[in-house]
Amino acid sequence: MIFPLLLALLAGCEDAADNDFATCGVTVAISPFEAQPGGEVSLVGWPITEPYDSAVHLNGTRASVVSTTPSPVATCQECRTENSCSMCGECFACASACEGTLVFQVPELAPGPTTVVLSNRWGQSGDLAFTVLEPTTDTGDTGDTGDADSGDTDSGDTDSGATDSDSTEE
Repeated sequence: MIFPLLLALLAGCEDAADNDFATCGVTVAISPFEAQPGGEVSLVGWPITEPYDSAVHLNGTRASVVSTTPSPVATCQECRTENSCSMCGECFACASACEGTLVFQVPELAPGPTTVVLSNRWGQSGDLAFTVLEPTTDTGDTGDTGDADSGDTDSGDTDSGATDSDSTEE
């Protein structure tokens, strides 16, 4: 008997502004439209929540959420009311008041077209077109600045500390 009463009381504690967006879903744009695995991509739109409440999937593979700038729900609701916009859907007058940003890292996936979906407590975005690019590889050539460079080429400007070949033995 106490348990159902407790549930009813807890349900009434939710913020009223939160309830208005509960059925809206998530509306976001993606930038850039392509990146290599490990690259960072931004989703801008609303409502954006905290990292712990956000899941980004690329073709079903979960990506790491790097950071979020949550949407200000109360400010957004006030702006939409003042501009006679519905709580869901486009409201160009309130775009900046409602906007939030989420940054994620592209997971290791095969190169090619895929879709990105953001899910949070407000719902789920539609499929966003995205392309995973082929990872670049380090060639190891002289002048290449990648991680796998051998560093064997000496420009001659500085002493490398190696033993000179013209030294004499005693």
